[in-house]
Amino acid sequence: MRNTSRALGRMAAALSLATMLTLTACFGQGAQTPVESDPTDQTIVSDRTESEAEQTDEAAIEELVNATQALFAEPTPENLAQAGIASGDGSESGYGTYDDQLTYYHNLSLEIASTSVEGDTATVELDVTNADFEKVSELAQQDSAAWREENGGADAGSKFTEFYNERLMGGDVETKTVRCALTCSRQADGSWAWDELPGSNQAFVAALSGVELPG
Repeated sequence: MRNTSRALGRMAAALSLATMLTLTACFGQGAQTPVESDPTDQTIVSDRTESEAEQTDEAAIEELVNATQALFAEPTPENLAQAGIASGDGSESGYGTYDDQLTYYHNLSLEIASTSVEGDTATVELDVTNADFEKVSELAQQDSAAWREENGGADAGSKFTEFYNERLMGGDVETKTVRCALTCSRQADGSWAWDELPGSNQAFVAALSGVELPG
């Protein structure tokens, strides 16, 4: 049963994902320069305008992250493809059915830890939180053992996956958070887009399964 748990953990870690979304960034108008040409006043106006622009960029990037998470909240093959993840149609991709994907991403949340904007590019550090799959496997193994005992030593192998998914969909599942970095760029029309689909970013894919890559 321990091998089964580890196999499921490896299967979860093999999943990949992410998104090529573009979101319009609206820039607020800065205050007008005072009629009297006072250098001090002009400096204050300039600082305020730059600050407002930074806040607008951060808000637009936050929308990009939220839109990315929304793809995993409804993990249809189309949405997963937008995120850079193989289709969850149960075919040769090996990533299982829609229900499998829904279970896997049920506890997923993406939160911005920091955003660094330099000109038309930005680096976004994301805290990727998902179920602690190793812990879930241990609990599902315990569930299987209890079921076997209650049923006179009957083979609980077929019950493991059922218990495993029930644990993932439960409200008290333990989670694990891993931080990774993604980059995005401002497009010619003023929108922001990931430089690569999140599913093409190995650190992001690993973080989905609670694995932090070295470096």
